[in-house]
Amino acid sequence: MSKTELGVVAAPAVMMFAVFALPAQSDNDTEPSSMPFDSVGAMLLDMDRERSVAEMEAYASLPRLEARDSDYQCKTEDLNQRLQQVYNGLQARIAAIDLQEVKKLEREMEARQERNKRVALLSAAVKRNEERREAQQAATRLRMTIKTLKKQAADAEIANDAAMTMAVEAALRAAEAALEPAN
Repeated sequence: MSKTELGVVAAPAVMMFAVFALPAQSDNDTEPSSMPFDSVGAMLLDMDRERSVAEMEAYASLPRLEARDSDYQCKTEDLNQRLQQVYNGLQARIAAIDLQEVKKLEREMEARQERNKRVALLSAAVKRNEERREAQQAATRLRMTIKTLKKQAADAEIANDAAMTMAVEAALRAAEAALEPAN
């Protein structure tokens, strides 16, 4: 026989035993554990109902309601005050974090500006060096030209060519004048 079949056979016997085994309740029992219930099974007898009504009336009395309401208002005010403190604390933290972020961004911006200034100075120095190098190259070319012109002037004098000598001397003076501002 399986457990299910055994349960089906045993259930009526257990119920019959329970009916005879339970003590009979008398009408004068006053303990809540042995008091009978209404047919619905949810409400106690009349004397318990009366006691419940009295307790409810005492609980719902006007002074108690006023006291409870004032306690609620105090608790609400305390809660509102605490919430305001928490809110203010959070706002202060947010402001501090924002301030830290702003300061960090300002430092980064200042570092970037310094780097840009250094780059600009280096660029200007490179440009000046390039201009100086170009001027030196131009001066070297002029010196070479002057040297060549002096040699041509000497050759023209030897050849006794006055026109050629004057042209070479004019070119020489122009080259020397151009060389003066470069130095």
